[in-house]
Amino acid sequence: MQRIACGEARVSARKQLVQLLALSAGAAALAAGEAWAQESAAREAVDEIVVIGTPGGAGADRQDASFAVTTIDASAIEKFSPQSTADLLKSIPGVWVESSGGVAGANIDVRGLPGGGDAPFVTLAINGSPLYGTEMLSFFEQSSIFRIDETIAGVEGLRGGPNSVFGKGEPGLTVNFNLKEGGDEAEGRVKYTTADYGSHRIDAVISGPLGNDFYGMVGGYWRASDGIRDTEFTSEEGVQFTANLTKRFERGKINVFGRYTDDHGQWVLPMALNSGNDLGEFAQLGNATRFRTLQVDSSGATEEFDFADGRGWKGVVAGGSGEYEFGGGFVIRDRFTYMNGDADTFGLVPSGGAVPVSALETVIGGPVMTASGQTLGAGDFVQTYGHWVVKKDLEALINDLSVNKTFFDSHDVTVGYYRAKWSSKDFWLLGNPIPVHNTQNGEPLDAAITPADIAAAGGDAGFLFGLDSDGDARAEAIYAADSWQVTDRFRLDLGGRHEWIHIDYLVDFSAGGTSFADGVLDSASNVSGSEWAYTFAGNYDITDDLGAFARYTKGFLFPHFDDIREGRPNVDGVKQWEGGLKYA
Repeated sequence: MQRIACGEARVSARKQLVQLLALSAGAAALAAGEAWAQESAAREAVDEIVVIGTPGGAGADRQDASFAVTTIDASAIEKFSPQSTADLLKSIPGVWVESSGGVAGANIDVRGLPGGGDAPFVTLAINGSPLYGTEMLSFFEQSSIFRIDETIAGVEGLRGGPNSVFGKGEPGLTVNFNLKEGGDEAEGRVKYTTADYGSHRIDAVISGPLGNDFYGMVGGYWRASDGIRDTEFTSEEGVQFTANLTKRFERGKINVFGRYTDDHGQWVLPMALNSGNDLGEFAQLGNATRFRTLQVDSSGATEEFDFADGRGWKGVVAGGSGEYEFGGGFVIRDRFTYMNGDADTFGLVPSGGAVPVSALETVIGGPVMTASGQTLGAGDFVQTYGHWVVKKDLEALINDLSVNKTFFDSHDVTVGYYRAKWSSKDFWLLGNPIPVHNTQNGEPLDAAITPADIAAAGGDAGFLFGLDSDGDARAEAIYAADSWQVTDRFRLDLGGRHEWIHIDYLVDFSAGGTSFADGVLDSASNVSGSEWAYTFAGNYDITDDLGAFARYTKGFLFPHFDDIREGRPNVDGVKQWEGGLKYA
């Protein structure tokens, strides 16, 4: 059994560094200003209870929290009008989100932590429970499997701080989406949205009392669009349905929810700037390149793929929570989520740059024609594109159980047990180059013209790569926290977490379709390890309206399946300081 190199491991090429001092004295001023901005932007939320960053999801008064948390209610979400889940995260200070890419597959960076691609330090949760066991994988980041609609009551975003100890142990950004539960009054809403690029969307939600202290909420949406970049077909389609049921008791409550989503959109990719196309509207994908038959194994078997499917999520997320106060002041809380579905990617990906037809004519010694028989002019452009297929079958089951009790009227103590199992079964066919007339919704060139001809004319020949992999992981953690009210105005918050992980990973590679699925296993990995995280903070109420806090956290990031495949089974250590002022 291979052991993970634990502790403050050496830096990998992708993450750039392992130990981080994420907040200096100068950045503390930023945190102070951030906390002030958040409070002034939500004066009505002074007494708001936040679940994120609290042991066992117990919740805390936002003004009393010893960390800077951003909260966004339903009305603020409507005003922001995010184009995707990742787009909403732009409203969280210290978070950068790429402004393109479609409804799924965004690049998200968190201040002070290494990024550059995907979302290596971002975890999403629903009703306080994480969606998946690891932050990201190749062709997958967590905003890809979550869609915002009218069923969302509010959002909580927390960078660093107690994240490393509670929840999934995320040292970066945790974003929690709370579902509407329903109250004593029945209420509902139906909304229709449209745009001048063939976009239509209907949202609906209804909630209210069901009797005997039961409350319910159901809602969802349907949408369809040709896309801002017209692909000649309906490239954006989606449907989602969510149900949430809550039973309240005198000493607690039970909640269960379920959400089904089938939503995908066009995968917006880089494009050549020298082709004479309208860069604001150009879409390389069209009816002529929508379908492609590809070899799927070494026996020569083929399958036709529809690239209108783009990038998205089809699956279910279900879960629930329970909370009950027993005699003696003991409070037991449990939160769980189960998710299962497909986060697939189908895209027409450019390789290299565009080249003029005149250069290609010189290489092939004659005119350049498309597959339909159109002869291209010398001033037209051609380029190698690849039909990329990524099938990703994801599953996760996550549970967090905790017990809380107050001792000596000043120590609010919580102990908890976290357990998670998750998997990813992947099938990739990458590259698959084909010469294409590089114009709006262009079509393939005559079959006699090869990617090698494009390369000889100054372009790129493309490549072929595939894999079939199966990854399974499980993690267990114990944690403890003490919120010690030292005086009426001064409080110490302490917490620690010890986590164990085990990963099994099998992979079979393909090189141009010659060895794929040949029955020979290329790699099998078996890794285990454990690590500690801890945090401590001080919170001082200067007045009833003004407070100050400071926090130190040592966290970590375990490797995921791609790290194992690429020979980087390291644990990345993260150290963070945070400080700020709170004014209400």
